[in-house]
Amino acid sequence: MSLTSKRIQQVLLCTVTKGGAAFRQRKQPVNADGTKTWEANTQMKAKLIGSRPKSSRYTLLWSGIVMAMMAVSLVMLLTIPAATRAASQNPEDTVAVHLDGNDIASNNTNGLTFKGFGVLSGNGTSALLMDYKSEQPDVYAKMMKTLFGGSQPIMTNLKLEMGNDRNNSTGSEPATQRTESEAANVTRDQGFQLVADAKKINPNLKVTILRWNAPGWAKTNDQIYTWYKNSILNAYRTYGYMVDYVNPGLNEHKPDLAWAKEYAKRVKTDNTGFKNDTERQLYNKIKVVISDEVGVGSFGKDMVTDSSLRNAVTAAGYHYSTEDDSAKNFTALADKYDKEVWNSEAQATFGNSDYRPNSGTGIGGAGSSLEMANTIVKGFTDSRRTNFIYQPAIAAFYEGGQYSSKSVLQATDPWSGWTNSDVAIDVLAQFSKFAKLGWENSDNTSGIWRAVSQASVSTATGSNNVNGRNGLANYLTLASPDKKDFSTVIVNDSKYTKHYQISASNMAYKGTPTLEEWETRAADTTAKDAYDSNYLKHVGDVQADSKGVYTVTVKPFSIKTVTTLDKAKDSDLNQGISASSNKQRTVLDTDANGKGTDTSDTTLYADNFEYGGKKVATLNADGTSNTAKTEDFITSRGGDEGFYPLYTFNRNGTLEGYKTTNAKSGHYVLRQQLDSTVVEPGGAWNDGDALAWIGDNRWMNYKASTDVSFEDKGTHGSANYASIGARQQADSGPAAYLKFWQDGGWSLHIGSQSVASGNVATGQGGTKISGFDTTNTAWHNIAIQAAGNTITASIDGQKVADGKVTSELSGRVTLGSGYFHTDFDNLKVETVKGYTPYYSQQIDDLEMYDTSATPKQQLVYNDHWTHETGQGMYLRDRTVSKNTGAGATLTYTFTGTGLDICGNNDGSAKLDVTVDGKQVATDAATNKADNLGQTYTLRNLKYGQHTVTFTVKSGTLAVDYVGVVPSDTIADFSKLQTAYDKVKDVTNADNKYTSSSWTSFQKVLLAAKNVLADTTASQNDIDTALKNLNTAYAALALNPDKTKLQTAYDKAKAVTNPSDKYTDASWKVFQTALTDAQDVLANANATQNDVDSALKNLNQAASDLVLNPAKPDKTKLQAAYDKNKAVTNPDDKYTSESWQALQTALSDAQKVLTDTNATQNDVDSALKSLNQAATDLTLNPAKPGKTKLQAAYDKNKTVTNPDDKYTSESWQAFQKALSDAQKVLADTNATQDSLDTTLQKLNNAYAGLKLNSQKPDKSALQTAYDKDSTVTNQANKYTTASWTTFQSALANAKKVLADTDAVQADVDTALQKLNNAYDGLTLSPDKSALQTVLTEAQTLSHSAVTGDHEGNYPADALKTLQVAIDTAKKVADNPDASKDDIDTAASTLKQAVTAFKQTVVTVNRDQLTQLVTESQTLRADDYTQNSWTPYQQAVAAAQKLLAGKPSQQELDAAATALKKAKTSLVAAPTGKLPSTGDASSESASSSEETASSSTAKYPSTGESQLSLAVTMAAVVFLIGISGFAWFLHQKGKAK
Repeated sequence: MSLTSKRIQQVLLCTVTKGGAAFRQRKQPVNADGTKTWEANTQMKAKLIGSRPKSSRYTLLWSGIVMAMMAVSLVMLLTIPAATRAASQNPEDTVAVHLDGNDIASNNTNGLTFKGFGVLSGNGTSALLMDYKSEQPDVYAKMMKTLFGGSQPIMTNLKLEMGNDRNNSTGSEPATQRTESEAANVTRDQGFQLVADAKKINPNLKVTILRWNAPGWAKTNDQIYTWYKNSILNAYRTYGYMVDYVNPGLNEHKPDLAWAKEYAKRVKTDNTGFKNDTERQLYNKIKVVISDEVGVGSFGKDMVTDSSLRNAVTAAGYHYSTEDDSAKNFTALADKYDKEVWNSEAQATFGNSDYRPNSGTGIGGAGSSLEMANTIVKGFTDSRRTNFIYQPAIAAFYEGGQYSSKSVLQATDPWSGWTNSDVAIDVLAQFSKFAKLGWENSDNTSGIWRAVSQASVSTATGSNNVNGRNGLANYLTLASPDKKDFSTVIVNDSKYTKHYQISASNMAYKGTPTLEEWETRAADTTAKDAYDSNYLKHVGDVQADSKGVYTVTVKPFSIKTVTTLDKAKDSDLNQGISASSNKQRTVLDTDANGKGTDTSDTTLYADNFEYGGKKVATLNADGTSNTAKTEDFITSRGGDEGFYPLYTFNRNGTLEGYKTTNAKSGHYVLRQQLDSTVVEPGGAWNDGDALAWIGDNRWMNYKASTDVSFEDKGTHGSANYASIGARQQADSGPAAYLKFWQDGGWSLHIGSQSVASGNVATGQGGTKISGFDTTNTAWHNIAIQAAGNTITASIDGQKVADGKVTSELSGRVTLGSGYFHTDFDNLKVETVKGYTPYYSQQIDDLEMYDTSATPKQQLVYNDHWTHETGQGMYLRDRTVSKNTGAGATLTYTFTGTGLDICGNNDGSAKLDVTVDGKQVATDAATNKADNLGQTYTLRNLKYGQHTVTFTVKSGTLAVDYVGVVPSDTIADFSKLQTAYDKVKDVTNADNKYTSSSWTSFQKVLLAAKNVLADTTASQNDIDTALKNLNTAYAALALNPDKTKLQTAYDKAKAVTNPSDKYTDASWKVFQTALTDAQDVLANANATQNDVDSALKNLNQAASDLVLNPAKPDKTKLQAAYDKNKAVTNPDDKYTSESWQALQTALSDAQKVLTDTNATQNDVDSALKSLNQAATDLTLNPAKPGKTKLQAAYDKNKTVTNPDDKYTSESWQAFQKALSDAQKVLADTNATQDSLDTTLQKLNNAYAGLKLNSQKPDKSALQTAYDKDSTVTNQANKYTTASWTTFQSALANAKKVLADTDAVQADVDTALQKLNNAYDGLTLSPDKSALQTVLTEAQTLSHSAVTGDHEGNYPADALKTLQVAIDTAKKVADNPDASKDDIDTAASTLKQAVTAFKQTVVTVNRDQLTQLVTESQTLRADDYTQNSWTPYQQAVAAAQKLLAGKPSQQELDAAATALKKAKTSLVAAPTGKLPSTGDASSESASSSEETASSSTAKYPSTGESQLSLAVTMAAVVFLIGISGFAWFLHQKGKAK
């Protein structure tokens, strides 16, 4: 029995006991066996049916009360999940987990398949993500690969919340279609590109879209459908992916179920506007998900009871609740109806888990990653959620925005490349890396693992946030559908050590396989161990006992996965899965052009928005960056009509880069894209004017300036302005800002208060600029400077006002405007002389130790502090440390000139401050400060290392973070970072480098890394590290190439010296060279020079080996003798003289070879003579060859001359050549020359034979002509071009046939042309389809009436249709139009007709119809004649209008008039009440207004939710019944 169940019993017992005597029965007679006697039963029955005693009413009343209490208690009990009721009672109890293979629902392919986890991109949360892709491509690639890569990716789906250029909570999301006539452009929305890159890595990634709010033009469902469709198809055509799921409704609103069904139907049946069948078919497969509302979905019952809704909707999703409704409808949807149920916006980590262990709860506690894990477990056990989507999973927006520190990955500093991977990623990996997650295919063959409810339990309390710190059971079991594997994920978000006993039955594996244990928890000690040293570690294997039970121990504040899978050798897991970039978090400080890092000049940042020619690396399918294949920066981010520039986060409205001819410099400006004169801005979550944040929140003292111009004339009642602000930190806006109007007006604001105003054109306010141009398109420069606590505003270089701030001493720049096209150019952020420009470091209050491999101590507190996590969104990392009383101390050692304490404070704290042991302040006051503001500033110390201690004397001090103030000269890490990044990945594969140079390089590389991680490093430290790194890298010595030396050594080693073949001296030198070569080969540190020298010496020694003279070397002579002895002289091939010489030399060589007394000279002489004789062998002259001439003669003598076929001259010449050839062949003394000459003459004579003249053969041409002349071109059967060519060829053939002088060549040419022309005849394409749609369009155009009445069409729409008609008509009238031209024209015109029909003016008659219907319930007798007559006239006018085709304006006016007339009705003096029947409608209207006016300021995105409705209702019911019973009881006593 659970603790909750115990409490219910206590309540019941207490209530029953309080019932008093009415429940104490009198003792009744009983039988021996304890049953009542017959008499007793009879007496009881008599009491029931006879007269009752006075107190019996109260007895029955109390019985009813008890029954009611029991019923309520039963309801309360049933609302508690069975898993919770069955859980163990105490943290120390062992938890039994049993998996029955028969419970693995392999046939449930949707409801119980575990989809996994998703990334949500929307409301500006990806604003800076593509800046990483542009400026830090390798870092971007690592983030993408970590989240979406691998065979078991952490994230399986991605959800896009489309926006409307207005605020959607955190920020604004660019609208993909800003006006109804604009073509959709998804490239301006970072989320769509994020999906494209994610799908490169994981093509199976699922994609979902919905809207936060629609653009101002999209007001109807039809327009919403069009916007969705256009955006979806643009994404497909741009990036090649089709969206998988669409929520047709509005984010965090109850669903319109009729629209959901209608949308699903439209998507499935839509067949217009597609480029091809593939595109259409993919679009028709889009699925519907509803409803993304906050809390338990309101539509569960509808889904269960309405099969048509269930057929239309694939997935049910709602936000920030793990609960099911009271009827468990969502559980039924998954279990019974096999429908997907999502936690479509789930709680991620609140804060930075790196420092959370310093609060005492490890990686657990409020808002932790373990709380996130318990949300997963409880979400499944309580409501069958199998997909959890996190907003924002990637926090790529500036800190201080709404919902900061609520992610799994932080990417807020694209200029530095710094990112932070939260342990939440490792926690999610405890699920995703140990199961196959995703969506099952239609054949149910993908093998997606099922979640098993019978082997999963959650005892965590709450719904969102979920609290599992009671130490009871929390686990989720996932299993493969083939029953061969399973994994159980155990979450222990408590201080207790937990013990689990796991068993399984009816599985498909044999025996009891070993289970691997994988664990994630905090470091053992934050002071000594790296913060992530225990993240996702294989901590051992567990064997089953004799009963098949596995005993698993789970440490406090940890998550453990036990699995049958073999993952111990998984290299990806063993390497860790962090997405952190390990780059230093350097401040944004660029050169004068806004590029790179340059701390030597006066520029912090600059942007003229000229990005032409800038390229962006693309992403490879393996998750690596491809710098060789790039995209254009502007095109990839939206194009010339609007692209998002670097480092810009739009809080409201949308400032984008924009190409214009009116730029102050170059071709581009930063433009406010929303203009209320063009289209009404859509709805917003947080209202207010447009504002963009730019830069680094560590900036302190600077001057920000920009040029500004207005595209709209006039100030529009002060709504059309431009602003520039300084020191923006939290969501409340900048510390100060200057507003400027085109007429010269201005105002300076400190916070939300205007402190000065004026006009520089008129001189109002004290500053007048002579000749100030008030033209709206004129460019002016506006600037604001923040130096210390002084704010100064200027226009066109002239100061207009100044003001003071107290606790707002750091933050970003802001640019703002009204909702009008406003242009900014040449943004500059510059240092202020004499003031430190920015903090060198910001340290979170919980950073007691840093995150280096060997932790370094940071902030030191005594024991008078509390350290709280999971705090509000405007606290840095959602943590705060507060003193618990006087005497609290905070100590920090840093390098710099000052130290600030920052955070939300009431200013009550008084501090004593010591620096390096000397007290510098006593009872120092602190400032009242807002979130992230400065409450105490310690400044003007001498630059160097200092140890500062703050002691709280009184009051309360809240520390959110501390800021380190460096010297005026900021250390420049950029060159060292660049050098380090260049060489950090150099490896020594195959011992490429010498061991000594590699060891030196590694030592220096580590030193450089440590300097980069040390934010207090001096410039000298940095420069020294850079010099050493460059030197060590240059000194890397390649291990020498020993291949040739090895070959020479192996060859030389085989040389022997038998019988002292070589002289002692030469052999000794040779042996020394051989030994030296061996030593060099074995020396790992040998240089290339050493190798080359050894090779040279060895080769020389081998060459210099000298034979002993006593024994001549006959080797070469023997070889020459053997070779030449084999030479023969067939057919006297050689001359007798040369042959005889060779034979003599051979004989002499043989004698020397057999002469044992022959000297080396004898051997060498014999060899020389033999070689010379072989060289001098001379061939006998060749005999002439008659073969070719004989062959030619034999061939040509068969040639005859019948009917004087050949001319007499050519025939006689041929006969003579033939006769000459016969004579030469018979001449035995004929030379080769004569043979060759005769052959040539014979060939020439044969070739010169000429035919006597004859008439050409025209028969083939005549046949072709006769056939082709019958071809006709009726009804323009053939294209004009092909028919003209054919007629020309036919005429030419006729001419040649008639020409008596035509030669054969003329005939052949004419025949060829005719045949080609006939073959080239091309049929004219069929224009009937085009003509049909053209006729329809023309008829529609002629009959259409323009105007605003029902059935009319907008004039612009008719004009557009006419343009389409004219274009199609040109194609129809063009005889040479191709089939493609005709098909395209028909398709385009058809689309234009469809689009035109959709523009038909429709009106909403509902309101007026309702009012007319209501009028039928009123009677004239109830009202005065003077009031009734106007009312009846209004009714009649309304009825007449309804019978016709009115405009919406007329309908609305009539409704207003009718309402007014009804309101003016005066009751008749009879006293009768009018029977209006309006009470219900007025009540509904009132409640609707109340609902609409109670909209929360912020969306419910998981900050804190726990509904106690059921419990409270039950308690109230019990109290009420008990009170009523007590009253009756007391009344009875009184009687």
